[in-house]
Amino acid sequence: MPKINFTDHSGKQVEAEVTVQDYKEAGKANQSLSQLYAKKYPTVAGEPTAFEQFCAASGIRVRADKSTGIPATSMQEILDDAPSKYAGTIVRPDGSDRGGTAGRLLYPEVMLNLINANLTESKEDYLAPWESAIAMRTTVSSPRIDQPTIDVTAPEDSKAMPIGQLAEPAVMVNITLADRAYTIPTKSIGLQVSDQALESTTLDLVGIALASQARGERIRRIEEDMANIINGDVDFGINAVPFVNASTFDGTIPGTNKFTQRAWVKWLRANYQTTTISHLLCDIDAALDIEARVGRPTVFSDTSSQSNLLNPNYTVENMGLPTPKILLLPTSIIGADQVVGFDSRSALHEVTNVTASYSAIEEFVLRRSVAMRFDFGIALFKLYDEAFTGVTLGA
Repeated sequence: MPKINFTDHSGKQVEAEVTVQDYKEAGKANQSLSQLYAKKYPTVAGEPTAFEQFCAASGIRVRADKSTGIPATSMQEILDDAPSKYAGTIVRPDGSDRGGTAGRLLYPEVMLNLINANLTESKEDYLAPWESAIAMRTTVSSPRIDQPTIDVTAPEDSKAMPIGQLAEPAVMVNITLADRAYTIPTKSIGLQVSDQALESTTLDLVGIALASQARGERIRRIEEDMANIINGDVDFGINAVPFVNASTFDGTIPGTNKFTQRAWVKWLRANYQTTTISHLLCDIDAALDIEARVGRPTVFSDTSSQSNLLNPNYTVENMGLPTPKILLLPTSIIGADQVVGFDSRSALHEVTNVTASYSAIEEFVLRRSVAMRFDFGIALFKLYDEAFTGVTLGA
């Protein structure tokens, strides 16, 4: 197995042995290979991690160096024991096991990191709004997870009471594990490179291809998971979002109006003590109904800026109305005339699983296979049930 020198947390040069068994050890510890190396081989804070140093020492260049013109590492370089003709100032480890074995061993983790980066963060127009709507993100190395359940055992309107010594409070918030472990739906990307394409297939090109597939899967998973969150899912133990009729807030609905400014304001403020509605989920028709609500202030009807001695101005200092952001969903997911509001601070928990089959990695490293399998999965769960509330328009 190759031995690689790196600079540890004390600034000294230390030799470490990397082996394909490290993937198995990382999997048993529910960690990625990068996390395992960070724990086993700590480095100076702010400096390259052990994994990054291992990659540099093995001649793996994830991206092209524009300043020198050196391209990213090709698949042929990873599979070939010969030193890279584009190695430049990067020197591979010396010894009989230099270069090839180390490069093939570290390559799968490099690809997994690229996929994970695109799964957990995206600046694209469609996905970017969802980024700010997620309260908590967790990355795991196993498809099975335990989802915490937050339970308020006392009603929301109950207040804290004076307490004696060693007595239990009247209002309790319990955080427990759910009754069952969940399995994140796992997708797999198979990568196979022909002999003729090995030289021209670079890591950055492979990363773009794998990440594009992962992004498309993420969009589909978001919509599927939102259906479970809104409608409930027995298998995942997710409760459906409770809906109230708009007429609860305005008696002119549904007889005269479908939605009104009065109902809008009162619904947004209904749970002001516990929730601030930061985002809305609805289809395009419901969004237009909200826009066209009866009594909505306009530049022509809002005369609050005008005043005189007989009609002085006033302000409501503690109204605290939010300005929610609308996230559109297909009608088949959200339902017609249905609007869901949630507080992004405590509503959604995103779990990402990016792993690779150990047997596939072993074959890739030891047998020089040109095929590789990457498994990944992503799922959204409810973090706090009370962070969601729904209203039915025209009812």
